[in-house]
Amino acid sequence: FDYFEAEENAKMALANTLKWVANELVSWLDFETVENTVSFPNGSYEVEILVDATELLGGTYQTEIEIATNDPNNPNFTIPIVLTVVGTPILELSENNLDFGNVIVGNSETLNLSLQNTGTDTLFIENISSNLSNIFAINLEENKIVANENANLNITFSPDAIANFETELIIETNIGDFSVNLNGNGQGT
Repeated sequence: FDYFEAEENAKMALANTLKWVANELVSWLDFETVENTVSFPNGSYEVEILVDATELLGGTYQTEIEIATNDPNNPNFTIPIVLTVVGTPILELSENNLDFGNVIVGNSETLNLSLQNTGTDTLFIENISSNLSNIFAINLEENKIVANENANLNITFSPDAIANFETELIIETNIGDFSVNLNGNGQGT
């Protein structure tokens, strides 16, 4: 059978029928599966493809749409779909104020501050500082926090005198600076 030399009725009966099939199920891509006839020789058919990055983390997502036809010269072809999502990290602190209470000079008290990234991309901790770093020592487990994860910042108060110590801890990140108030009392024995 010669498709291109066939009579008009045969051409209509064998006209291009498109069937759209995604190679895998992806939550971010939607389109209507279509079985339709496209007229010969200059016919076309439009299919609306919807892309939704609402629940996606930052990154690159790929899939393909396969078009199957009854065209003997082009029975199948694939359209690659690439989606790049620019995520946004969001830092949530477990506390904005840490009170170490009374600690005897020469001893120490450690409190934990939880840093949670509730955003959709990696949060980078660039620096943590205070003007009393000899009194309030810090120990951070990780300097980057991926989306939907958290890291613990341990802060140790070691008073070197009988006094009230207050400072602001500054956490510098790739999305801005955050502060936590620290205070503790150095006590005598």
